[in-house]
Amino acid sequence: MTFWQEYQGFVIVGAIIVLGIILVAVRGWVRRTSASAADAARTGKTWQDSSGSGVDAKLASLATVVRFDVDLDTAAAALDGAKLPRFWEHPSRLEWHQKASKIEAVASTVARLESGPAGTRLVLVRGADMSGVPVSEPDWRKLRASALTAAQAAGVPASEEVSGQLVRTPTTDVSGLEPGAASRSPHLWLRAAGS
Repeated sequence: MTFWQEYQGFVIVGAIIVLGIILVAVRGWVRRTSASAADAARTGKTWQDSSGSGVDAKLASLATVVRFDVDLDTAAAALDGAKLPRFWEHPSRLEWHQKASKIEAVASTVARLESGPAGTRLVLVRGADMSGVPVSEPDWRKLRASALTAAQAAGVPASEEVSGQLVRTPTTDVSGLEPGAASRSPHLWLRAAGS
């Protein structure tokens, strides 16, 4: 008689017990995580209030601009032929935005070419928000890469630099709402004036 034939009942019962223990542990973890998320939502805590390198990196990427060491017209001409990443449109010479959805009156993610004292900058003016998370950050990163590639092809000196942070701002009046309700109201990530 082989080991399996002699002890198969014990092995099957043991496997069922181990699976039961794993199931109980997973359910406990889900309950703790859900309770923690509910408490955070009730107090108005959102994604950017969390600490961690992932949050900091995403906020820094959102605040990154592309700086061109040329005047506005030269930079705009260099970017006119840029291959745009998916979902981006170039409706005017100095502005790029992501296609507005059917429920949006205007695009929630907008980038603009602006002149400054040290040349020209491509900046993210506003970005889409979903439950406190800047969902437009990966698309903004792709547009920056596209702009750098176009500038290099045109022989225009360009580089990335971190500028002023974007701020999560409500799009409606939240003055009379509790913190949790206020944090769940519609928001956009906006660049502060002068940054």
